[in-house]
Amino acid sequence: MKKIVMALVLTLLPLLGDELQSLKLDLQNRVNDITVNLANTTLSQKDKNEKILAIAEPILDFELMSKLSLDKNVRLKLSEAQLKEFSILFEKEIKDSFLDKLKNYSNENIELKNSTKTQPNRISIFSVIKGKGDDMEVIFKYYHTQDNIWKIYDLEIAGVSLIQTYRTQFSEIMANSGAEKLLEKLRTKK
Repeated sequence: MKKIVMALVLTLLPLLGDELQSLKLDLQNRVNDITVNLANTTLSQKDKNEKILAIAEPILDFELMSKLSLDKNVRLKLSEAQLKEFSILFEKEIKDSFLDKLKNYSNENIELKNSTKTQPNRISIFSVIKGKGDDMEVIFKYYHTQDNIWKIYDLEIAGVSLIQTYRTQFSEIMANSGAEKLLEKLRTKK
């Protein structure tokens, strides 16, 4: 029995390595494509944004990000209609924030480091943004969907989870002002 288990493990290890390497290569290609578009001086900002989102959107799970950004108790206080609107507004917030941060791009280099399977259906890809100042660590957190696709559900930037940061902000707004105020804040963001 031990020999069968060992043979199975030895057979699957290269597949796991290939899967991690494939995911890392896909992310590197997307990062490279985004930086090429950022450096393209012939494109308008609107065209750059459209091209960048077309590159990034297929690997981002906005629906799961939206769900995870709300504490369970907060989700229970929202109606189905409010949850649907929140999900739409949150996706817009993530995209706008991402594009806004990219406006500050000035030839920084994103170097992908190692990747680790943290759970059977979770992978983290560690990277470093090397710029003029201090290096910044970014961890891309993926999960394996039911459709057999790896998608990003969170980013950890300099040790801080993007989703956890939103969850904290949204919980405070809900505790102090309620659901309508939370939606209003998201509606009125640029």
